[in-house]
Amino acid sequence: MANGAIAKSHASSSTTTTTKTRPNDQTSKEQASRRAPRIEKFSGESLKIRFPARIVRAYLRKQQRRQEREQPKEELKIRFSAHVVTLVNTKRRWRESLMEAEKIKTETRWQEQRIEEWFRENLKGDEPTGFE
Repeated sequence: MANGAIAKSHASSSTTTTTKTRPNDQTSKEQASRRAPRIEKFSGESLKIRFPARIVRAYLRKQQRRQEREQPKEELKIRFSAHVVTLVNTKRRWRESLMEAEKIKTETRWQEQRIEEWFRENLKGDEPTGFE
């Protein structure tokens, strides 16, 4: 019985076509037209098309990423007392390289201090001990 009722309602809905008008139907059309590219000026060989802002922003972001990938990497050399550290100038690695360079810098300072202390302690006389 329930199947018969469903079949009847389905059959009747397929034969009659009724369109419901929604109050916000006009506003959704306006929004859709705002989202779509519009041709503003067409004269001879020139064509001016206005794209929505979100599409333009997405395109510009994509272009910027592509340029960053294709850009030759700039190298910045920082000279510490014993080591030369090369930092690669890309946004992702910049901070990590700086932290690594700072770590190397502190390690070399510490090593130099240890070497100087060793020389002060072991080479108090005129004769060099430890090197022959």
